[in-house]
Amino acid sequence: MKNVVGWICTLIAVIMMVVPQNLNAETTEPEAPDLNEDELKKIEEEAEEIRPYINAEGDYIEFDEEEALKDGVDESLVERTSQDIKNTNDELQNNIDNNNVSALSSCGGVNGINDNWYDVVIYLDSCKSDQLAGALSAGSGAATIAAIIPGAHSLPSGVLAGIAAIGAGAVTSANAGDTGIRMRFTNSGGLYWIHSQ
Repeated sequence: MKNVVGWICTLIAVIMMVVPQNLNAETTEPEAPDLNEDELKKIEEEAEEIRPYINAEGDYIEFDEEEALKDGVDESLVERTSQDIKNTNDELQNNIDNNNVSALSSCGGVNGINDNWYDVVIYLDSCKSDQLAGALSAGSGAATIAAIIPGAHSLPSGVLAGIAAIGAGAVTSANAGDTGIRMRFTNSGGLYWIHSQ
């Protein structure tokens, strides 16, 4: 009998450690970035303005600032984007140097966007994931980040801001096997999850 009581006490202790104490706790929606409509609209407009001058198809990101200025893109936006791209490319080069790899061009995974009425799932191959991690590590602005992601022009502006709020470590961790990543957001930009493809 003494062993049965001891076993029951042990079982109760284990259950109390494993089961949440507040069974009535509400689950919360993923938090969206705290930006107003004007700020979100500005991100979207700036991304659209600079996207034609960004080439993110190679190992590094190229930005044709001369052409952008010639076409009348705002000078401060060109300067910010140029600095973002330089810093991102520096991060990509540091990643190559520190990991003793020769290039990023062997891309695992796919790129795509699945935009539903209730959420958005973004797929980035391993190369785009590396570029995103580099841009996040470099502190690039949301407009620059949105401009380097394939198909981002179709995303709600809240999601564009949400992508910029992800930590670079989360992207790098999800892409650890060079398989690419999947990110699921609410339409307002709250991140549900990020993991490998």
